[in-house]
Amino acid sequence: MNRLNHEYIKKDRCDAVVIGGGVVGLLTAYMLNLDHMNVVVVAGKDVKKAASWGNAGYLAAGFGSPIPSAESISRIIKWMITSDSPIKISPKFLITETTPKGWLTKYLKKSKQITSLDYASTVRQLCVEGVRLLKKVIDELKLSTDLRHDGILEVYLSERKLTDHLQLLENNRRLGIDFKHLDAKECLENNPLLSKDVVGGVLFTEDLSLNPSKLILSLRMALAQQTGIKILDEEVEKVYTVGRRVSSVRLSDQSSLTAPVYVICAGVNTRQLLSQLGVTLPIVPAYGYMVMTEPVDDKLRWPIVGGEFRLAMSQTVEGNLRATGFFELRHSLHQPSEKRFDHLLRKASQYVPVFAKLSLLEKWFAARPCTPDGIPYVGRVKYDNLLVAAGHCRLGLTMAASTAKLVADLIAGRDNPFGLLLSPAREAS
Repeated sequence: MNRLNHEYIKKDRCDAVVIGGGVVGLLTAYMLNLDHMNVVVVAGKDVKKAASWGNAGYLAAGFGSPIPSAESISRIIKWMITSDSPIKISPKFLITETTPKGWLTKYLKKSKQITSLDYASTVRQLCVEGVRLLKKVIDELKLSTDLRHDGILEVYLSERKLTDHLQLLENNRRLGIDFKHLDAKECLENNPLLSKDVVGGVLFTEDLSLNPSKLILSLRMALAQQTGIKILDEEVEKVYTVGRRVSSVRLSDQSSLTAPVYVICAGVNTRQLLSQLGVTLPIVPAYGYMVMTEPVDDKLRWPIVGGEFRLAMSQTVEGNLRATGFFELRHSLHQPSEKRFDHLLRKASQYVPVFAKLSLLEKWFAARPCTPDGIPYVGRVKYDNLLVAAGHCRLGLTMAASTAKLVADLIAGRDNPFGLLLSPAREAS
């Protein structure tokens, strides 16, 4: 990705307003800037509230899926009443989102699609392209991210569940996912921190990982130094329209911004902003939790996924252990649940026992923006100069760059293979 000459850009001109300071919004600003556009990013007042900040840090082109799959209401209710389930749904969410136009209703209608091989292939293409582009951005801007290229290891405590997962991967060989089965001895030899109860695992050799908070901070700093990009730590309070166009946005400091193009990349807040404009997109919050411990001298050979609980564990360069998990569907959660943090720590300790012995330095939670089919909405909505890029669910870091590139291509009038697939218009079909 070559640097472009921005000398001609007028410093007082704003060509695009990007609403959202997570990884999608920041990368969208970068892609638009490569097209010689002056961009203002309205990033929000607290960067740590973005789902980008405390996620697992996995660039999962092979491992991972955007959304859990269920085929019936009974399966969803089972998630609700099973104390050990990593997936939680509040009773109020269940009641309000099983109406004919509710999120859960749409989700269940798409269940066959979500579990199909064609769907998996589509998600993989988005992820592979997203990882490729993000690596280019990291290299181009010389970002400090602690990027690792050595894969992700998914381990199991149950022989049956490991066997089932290996069979699933074998059945989906045509997806081209590069994986290797490791027995218990191979897992433990390479990861002395792992529990001796681990029966084996799957190494996804092509997957990458990084420190998400370092990525965000380094990307913000690099973009702030780019000609033609300005980052404002404010919120958008109101969006104004005239006819078929957005005319301006009012910020939390009561200032206004005007531009030819507006892009909403505000994660779970996207739904609320669009509702001001009479646009309805089913993007709901799925809350996740993260804990980080004090440093430990022993090192994890690879980032670890606890297969039974879908728990992601990693280690910073400084030695801190991190664990992230839970997929909690509820409309709002003003305060995190201490029970969730405790449960997360207990589960992490089953795979990596030292978690139980270390002091916690940080607890964090935030909401992932999820669509009923698990892939984001990217494209124009209702107004000629308004685009949306939101709904990346659990693969936001992995898909962010490919969707940011799609936004830039749509604005520039260039063809993009993902344009029709991710169009918000699919919601009406």
